[in-house]
Amino acid sequence: MSLASDLRSGVRLLARNPIVSLTSVFALALGIALATAGFTAARTLLWSRLPYPAADRIVRIYAYEAPGGDRTGLDLVRYELLHARSEIFEHVGAAGNRLVNVVLPSGRLDAVTAAAVTPATLAFTPFRPVSGRPLVESDARAGAAPVVMLAESFWRREFAADPRVIGRPLDIGGTPATIVGIAPEAMKFPNRPDLWLPLDVRMLAASAGGRIDSGTRIIGVLRGGVSIARANADAAGVSQRAAAADSRAREARLEVRGYTDYNLGAPLLIVVGALTMILLVIATNIANLVFARSLARAREFAVRAALGASRHRLVGQVFLEVVVLGAVAAPLGLAASAALSTHVASWIEDAPFWMNFTPGADSAAFVVVVTLLACGVAGVWPALRATRRDAADDLRSGTRAGDARFGRVSSLLLVMQMALSIVALYGAAIFADSFRSFGAANLGLPDQQVLAATLGVDGAKVTDVEAALRGIPGVTASGVMSALPRQSPRLENIVTEKLRADASIEDRAPVVEVTAGALDAIGARPIAGRLLRAADYAPGAPSVAVVNEPFARKFFAGASPIGRRFRSTAMTDGGQPAPWREIVGLVPDLGLSPGDATMAGGYYVPMKDISFAYAVIRVPGEPQRHAESLRRALASMTPAIIPNRLLTLDEAASEERAMFASVSVALIALGAVTLMLALAGVYAMLSLMVARRTREIGIRVALGAPTAQVVRTIVGRTVWQLGLGALAGCLLARLLLEARGIFVFRLSDGGDWALPTVMLTLVAAGVAASWIPLRRALGVKPIDALRAD
Repeated sequence: MSLASDLRSGVRLLARNPIVSLTSVFALALGIALATAGFTAARTLLWSRLPYPAADRIVRIYAYEAPGGDRTGLDLVRYELLHARSEIFEHVGAAGNRLVNVVLPSGRLDAVTAAAVTPATLAFTPFRPVSGRPLVESDARAGAAPVVMLAESFWRREFAADPRVIGRPLDIGGTPATIVGIAPEAMKFPNRPDLWLPLDVRMLAASAGGRIDSGTRIIGVLRGGVSIARANADAAGVSQRAAAADSRAREARLEVRGYTDYNLGAPLLIVVGALTMILLVIATNIANLVFARSLARAREFAVRAALGASRHRLVGQVFLEVVVLGAVAAPLGLAASAALSTHVASWIEDAPFWMNFTPGADSAAFVVVVTLLACGVAGVWPALRATRRDAADDLRSGTRAGDARFGRVSSLLLVMQMALSIVALYGAAIFADSFRSFGAANLGLPDQQVLAATLGVDGAKVTDVEAALRGIPGVTASGVMSALPRQSPRLENIVTEKLRADASIEDRAPVVEVTAGALDAIGARPIAGRLLRAADYAPGAPSVAVVNEPFARKFFAGASPIGRRFRSTAMTDGGQPAPWREIVGLVPDLGLSPGDATMAGGYYVPMKDISFAYAVIRVPGEPQRHAESLRRALASMTPAIIPNRLLTLDEAASEERAMFASVSVALIALGAVTLMLALAGVYAMLSLMVARRTREIGIRVALGAPTAQVVRTIVGRTVWQLGLGALAGCLLARLLLEARGIFVFRLSDGGDWALPTVMLTLVAAGVAASWIPLRRALGVKPIDALRAD
């Protein structure tokens, strides 16, 4: 009965303060959502496993350039030695996803995902074909007829689930392969392919100089009872024997890890800890409000204690009041975390099929735990502080002034919440400014009749790609470039040539490699000089570049850059300084750094080799109408070129645009909530202080205390706390600014006034929250103060 009574009392008390209650619920929900989304991501990335009976035995084998070098491809010598370790591995094979051109039954050419896999590896998955047969070892032998196994979803989508497809040929990259089976929908190994092709690792390595491409996964199946630690010890011995037995096997380090282990434990746990700390900071903000309210109810607690209520009962009542907030906030936070996890997962291209970012039962349990933890911090701690005094003192109403003070812990929490508010709002300012810059960039492109396609390239020549693009009917200009407008190309450190009294300038600038017709294809027109032409690509041709207007302003103070020279500060492969590049053309800003205007000044250089690039064609009318022609032109030239993600220039950077907007909104919400709670805490504590020190303030005024002294008495400590919070927030914000380089896209610095504006706004808001209690204190008349309890 007492529990129900306490709950009703708590609900009524919260209903009397709807603004504070709703703000607290929203803040708790936001903190729970962030912490739960972090936990869900960590659980997914750290503890996901393959949905197979032998999942714990399936491992991946990595090769690294020893000692402590980068990851590399496994050489055939070590592969053979691992394959022979029958006491450790029951099987060693390989698998890898890649795009291939396929002529569909409709006659349309499309790029689909194919898994090249050693057939014996598939035997360790618990699936068998729904029709036909699986791939077998003989399918991968030299001289064997090409065969393919289709995914059930691909079969239903493209072949209308026709059971007669078994035995038919399918054109894959210009080579007909016989369809031998249909794999069930649940068989997604290694990662959601549309097709499975047989792979012979030995043939693959032989064609690549004895080394398996690092993009191909080396897969092992451990024998029963063999641990990963034992497998690693054995792999180390294999590597040493290989280096001693064969000079072709360079020194390398082998590492065996669980198939789903990405070795991200420490960073992910740090992220979860940081997000949980945000929740605890929010909880401590609410704790300050609860503490202030509990102090205001000191007489009520004293009366109840005098009537026999234990301290445990009083603390429990306050805790239940906060639990009511948590009970409302928890489901909201869980729903928000599900939406946040889904949204973030949508940014991850080709996420492994075994990963599920949807919060499950473990996430719900985590919500319960962190909600109770937050409620304990927000309810139990302030209630214990508020009820630890002598009830007789409270009944006599002669409460000490020090009872209304924050205390050291609460003061530290106010500093922390102000610092967090500054960091969140400054981060929001950076992303918002980047988003504004991204959308407001007025690129010097006349129209958008351009179709672009990412190219998966394997050994193709630049000239071959150019020839194929020029042969597409209706194309007025075409080319290849390493980055599209409104993307973030790589940065290169450059230095300008010193002429006469002009000082040379060294700074970073984005660089894009282009073929001769690429700039013309996207609609760029020279303001001065010329664009790149075929002669610039000839062997032995002088090194040249075309720069944009921001480059001219940044490095040459807006003067004409034509004829000036600059070079990269990096050394060439031969250890010699990079050659000087002469500037032959000037073009408008074509969007080399739309998110960060300070890095907008960049340049274009001739493309020599293709590793990853975009094909661009200028066409009349709707660009997507020419998608099929683009695919066929490249496929007819060489199957090594796989056009993927055909898109217009407006669509090219849609992911970055969406990310800027999403992160801006999230940080603004976080900063606004922490700020509101901080200000509410300041207001509540100062109001309580004024109410409980009315007699003291009146006596000070009666004795002639200057107004400034009274102000210092009331808000002096609060101002110091706000100032320390602003200083701590400033330092953390500067660290945040320095860390922006971890993103693959570029962010602005928010401008010179962003951080000072955020700091001054928050400090001013803190002072404003103090103004109403302060005005009430200054308005106290001595005669009224002496009559007060």
